Amino acid sequence: MSKAVLISRLEQQLATLYQQQAYRKDKKIYARFPPTLFTENFETFEFYWQELNKTLVQIKSIPLEKEEELTFFCNKLISQYTVLYESLSYKGKKNNAPFSRQKGPQKAQEAPAPYSAKEQEKRRVNALPPRERLAKYYEYLNLFNIKVAELKDLIKTSQQELEKTRYQQRLLQTRQRRTKCLDAIEILEEFLSYQESQKP
Repeated sequence: MSKAVLISRLEQQLATLYQQQAYRKDKKIYARFPPTLFTENFETFEFYWQELNKTLVQIKSIPLEKEEELTFFCNKLISQYTVLYESLSYKGKKNNAPFSRQKGPQKAQEAPAPYSAKEQEKRRVNALPPRERLAKYYEYLNLFNIKVAELKDLIKTSQQELEKTRYQQRLLQTRQRRTKCLDAIEILEEFLSYQESQKP
């Protein structure tokens, strides 16, 4: 795969993300990102979108001969995309919501809550080299497929409507997570294919 094809694919993924999230472009994202990926935390989607585009512009400007630099910025863009995508679909945690259960916004000086085990695992996986990360994504995909099959069975055998509705909601959420996982796999595979094609 040529650099032009890779860039075209990355642009397509970013455009899709923007179309999905344009309605919330001015809303703050209450998430903490590694400083190696984004310069600020708790900024708007538009801010992070601009940072993704800056990385893409850097990739476009790097000549093919500088393979290590090109690989570094492609990895950075994939990681930026992944953590931003996850934070946008990640709901229900205190550090991702602008308001607490009490009235009014949270105090600015309030210390952020420590990362949960799930969040730490996400960060650990995102820090892995591309091939190891891809293997991990395939593990997750397999787990999602199993979960989808289990939930379908539960919906079929469920006798109560309330219970059935609950399983249907869980199925929808699991399918969304599986789609997100498939997107990440596709991007990573294309990047690795590009890397392979550049080897002498």
